[in-house]
Amino acid sequence: MRALWRVSGIPGCLEIPFVLAMGVLLLSGMPAHPLTAQGVGDRSPVPIPTILEDAASMGLQPDSGALAGATDARRDGPSADEAEEAEVLPVTFNLVGRLQLRHTFEDEGRAHHMGVHRARVIASGDAYDRVGYFAQMALDNGEMRLLDLNVRVPVHPRMIVWVGQGKAPFGRQQLTQGFLLHFVDRGIADRRFAPPRQQGVGAAGVLGDGLLEYGAGLFNGTGMNAPGNDNRRLMKVGRLVLTPRGRLPLMEGPVPAATGPNPSGTRFALGVAGLRNTEGAGVDQVVVSRANLEFALNRAPINVVSELFREWAEANGGETTVTNAGYGQVGVLFAGGRQEVATRYSVVRPSLPGLQGRDEVGLAFSRYLEGHRMKVQSDVRQIRDRDLDHVRREFRLQLTLIL
Repeated sequence: MRALWRVSGIPGCLEIPFVLAMGVLLLSGMPAHPLTAQGVGDRSPVPIPTILEDAASMGLQPDSGALAGATDARRDGPSADEAEEAEVLPVTFNLVGRLQLRHTFEDEGRAHHMGVHRARVIASGDAYDRVGYFAQMALDNGEMRLLDLNVRVPVHPRMIVWVGQGKAPFGRQQLTQGFLLHFVDRGIADRRFAPPRQQGVGAAGVLGDGLLEYGAGLFNGTGMNAPGNDNRRLMKVGRLVLTPRGRLPLMEGPVPAATGPNPSGTRFALGVAGLRNTEGAGVDQVVVSRANLEFALNRAPINVVSELFREWAEANGGETTVTNAGYGQVGVLFAGGRQEVATRYSVVRPSLPGLQGRDEVGLAFSRYLEGHRMKVQSDVRQIRDRDLDHVRREFRLQLTLIL
């Protein structure tokens, strides 16, 4: 493969986006996805990729714009000229909130912790029937942080380009909103491998009547709200997901009923992703490459999610270390879909001599009062740090509200 890139003359920084672009061109003759023909106004209807979906487009709250078919929320009291112009060039605005309150009991030291785990304020909408915007602020932990701020432009019926800060398309559990999980939070494999929010440019779309979804991007690679790149190289990320039996949202637990050719029955997703980033500079520079394989299955009342990760970290001196990880997670709904039991097992295994990594095993119970919009979750888990011969056990209880 490297020889092919050298012969073709394609720069290394464009490897992943180039492959995905070629795939888009080859599949451009396939019909566009007909199920979510909502976009920026009526003049540019485009299907919404799951990685750009928010709770609104999943039916969890009133529409909130940002390429999700928002309702108008124009300024109060416009003049007649403004009203007439707004009818031609509408600007929509929606403000929503989400909240998670958590209590944690740690076996070590028998410590109790209570607090606001997540508090989010989201502003989104469409501007002038041409672009969408999405902004998300975090108000938890006694501070205000900018999480997402991006503009989304439909450049083709099968492609939306976004510019700004958001999640890089890597890791299914990371891309799943923290309010839509089986457990109180994500597992140790996701925390170790999934990149944080990034600043840059990304593209996403759906192909083949919704059977294939892609995402790609070029980012600074230094995380959210960073002042810039710490070297001259950009992070490259690409993701492809196949859903042959209908779209499967980035959602754990109760998933909305399917529409289209498979309104009931089994739906599954199989995806692959790659990431390459240069961290640091000079003698401290490390080139990190990661691969991800994801699988998700939904057949009520069962929901399965699993991922495998592998990382190659090449230090400036040429030494490469490899780390493997993965998790498997299964949830089962009962009581008419109002309650759920889930279990998860995660491992992280580095290749360095003398290191054995970490394990996580857990059991969760959820009570859905209004689906994901209002739910009470609890879980108990054990994390074993084999390198330090240390075991940590904790119980967590959490209330989620999507407003």
